[in-house]
Amino acid sequence: MMARNDTDSDYVVIGAGSAGCALAARLSEDPRNRVTLLDAGVEQPTRFREIPGVTKLLMANPRFDWLFRAEPDPSIDGRQLFWHAGRMAGGGSSINGMVYIRGRRGDYDDWAEMGATGWGWSDVEPWFRRIEGYTGPGNGALGQMGPLSVSPMKRPHPLAKDVIAAGEALGFPHLADHNAAGDGEGVYYAVGSQANGMRVSSARAYLIPALGRPNLRFISGARVDRILFDGKRVSGVRYVKDGQSHDIGVGREAIVSAGTMQSPLVLLRSGIGPAAQLRDHGIDVLADREQVGGNLQEHIGFAIAKHVDVPTYNSEMNLRHGFKHVIDYVLRRAGPLAAPSVQVMGWLKSDPALEQPDLHMSWLPFAMDLTKMPPVMHAKPAVGLGAVVARPHARGRISLRDASVDSAPKIDFQMMGDERDVKALIGAVRLCERIYATEPLASHVIDDAPPFRANMTDAEIVGALKAVCRTGLHTVGSCRMGSDVDAVVDTQLRVRGVEGLRVADASIMPRQISANTNATAIMIGERAASLILDRQNL
Repeated sequence: MMARNDTDSDYVVIGAGSAGCALAARLSEDPRNRVTLLDAGVEQPTRFREIPGVTKLLMANPRFDWLFRAEPDPSIDGRQLFWHAGRMAGGGSSINGMVYIRGRRGDYDDWAEMGATGWGWSDVEPWFRRIEGYTGPGNGALGQMGPLSVSPMKRPHPLAKDVIAAGEALGFPHLADHNAAGDGEGVYYAVGSQANGMRVSSARAYLIPALGRPNLRFISGARVDRILFDGKRVSGVRYVKDGQSHDIGVGREAIVSAGTMQSPLVLLRSGIGPAAQLRDHGIDVLADREQVGGNLQEHIGFAIAKHVDVPTYNSEMNLRHGFKHVIDYVLRRAGPLAAPSVQVMGWLKSDPALEQPDLHMSWLPFAMDLTKMPPVMHAKPAVGLGAVVARPHARGRISLRDASVDSAPKIDFQMMGDERDVKALIGAVRLCERIYATEPLASHVIDDAPPFRANMTDAEIVGALKAVCRTGLHTVGSCRMGSDVDAVVDTQLRVRGVEGLRVADASIMPRQISANTNATAIMIGERAASLILDRQNL
């Protein structure tokens, strides 16, 4: 198939996800920069799709979610989990639970100590503030002038306050300003990337306002085959759209922002990666980089469902209640249709002897029956309380199945393959059961919902976890950043071994953060734009 030549660009950004939208928008603010943004997805945000209550129609829907299937995982009895990634402009920010959270100071200071110099908390905090357009009471930690709207919930579910109170009764303080980067324990109400009851994705905040610029070209449905090189220097990008191959010239730099599961594939198909793997697939080796696709990390989590004595969102999914909630949403932008899926969160310890919290807890005003496949909503009123191992020890790898642009990544990851994570998960289950059993929440709990129940043995807990544990939808690390020679990218996000190529998305994180990752991915896109423009203007 012959490639058609497209107009050259100064910068080509590969991937219109959380980071890529921010990056392309910032690069194109200078009218002298010709910027092309390529995205493999064909769907775009619409006002209907931005209703928070519609999220369940987007997640796990192959029109909007890549739904990559991992290899059989021996640590969970051979289950093959789906790994989610947004398949539309905005990436994960267009289909996620809308939680806006920066993470903890120690997360980023650890990055710096690991060799990501210049990415400690004091370095990244100003970039978070540049993102944020917070509207609401208090929360002075958040910026107020940024493009991404961030706001508290208008009307949390009535049981949310009881979850907070139960946590306080167990000694976990209520964190009124959890984005202030403290490192202690506590529970808190989630804040969301929303405005007036509507989702605000990276596409809505950054890309859509920039699309009118004559120097920004956005091409959807464009699957990037590989980066083109003149020697070791990037010269172009080859992509496939509607069955036709296209080449676009790159005048300054190409930036890969295709996400943790697809950014390494672009590098590998371009000849950058482990030499043996490349040769196995008939790809010429341009740069032998062993860690491309390695260091894969994901939050390992679960949710414990309990039936309760008050209406919950899953029990009101019927015509009578649904009409009431639609009216509430249309008139007041409130109620279940306006609410993020997670309403209460917390940083907790699986073992009181630990110096720092090792769990990130989430409470939802509905619950899924995870013993069914696919999972379904419980018919009776139920809530879900669960946790992820905040900074797991498990590591995996993304690799090629073959050299085709149409092939999904090969995902090798053992969710419960590290005993330290398993120990933390057992402690997390016991802690969640303690919260359920503590007043004022305990009075509302009617009974258990399988597979978890109170007073399980460690072996029973491990068996239940193997049956229902899941990814946290926060995949990071496959193009690790660092100052060491083995890191895929340096601290300026430049790919080692070649020139004119960077990676800017969650794949560059050296280690998982103790929170949802969307805010961090957007921060990386913002920071990447600054690094690129600073170099351009030297």
